[in-house]
Parts: sequence; structure tokens; C-alpha cells
Amino acid sequence: MVRCKNKVMIDKTKQAARATDEYVHEHPWKAVGVAAGIGLIIGLLIGRR
Repeated sequence: MVRCKNKVMIDKTKQAARATDEYVHEHPWKAVGVAAGIGLIIGLLIGRR
């Protein structure tokens, strides 16, 4: 039973990774912008400590 759930989780993770890879290849500048925005937010949150 645990192995079945494990396999489902691995399959969903691989599917999400493939979808992300396709999106980044189709829209590289959007991906860069999102990554920069997330980095900025994390940097601001860490800097407030």
C-alpha cells in the first residue's frame, strides 16, 4: 500500500517537473521574472530579521 502511494507521488512529481520544463522553454523571460520576484520577496523577508 505504501509503495503504491509512493509510486503515485513520484509519477505526479515527474508530471509537474515536465510541465514546468515545458513552460520555462515556452516563456523563458516570464520564468526569469517570477524567479527574480520570488528571490526579492525572500530577500526582503530575511533582511527584516
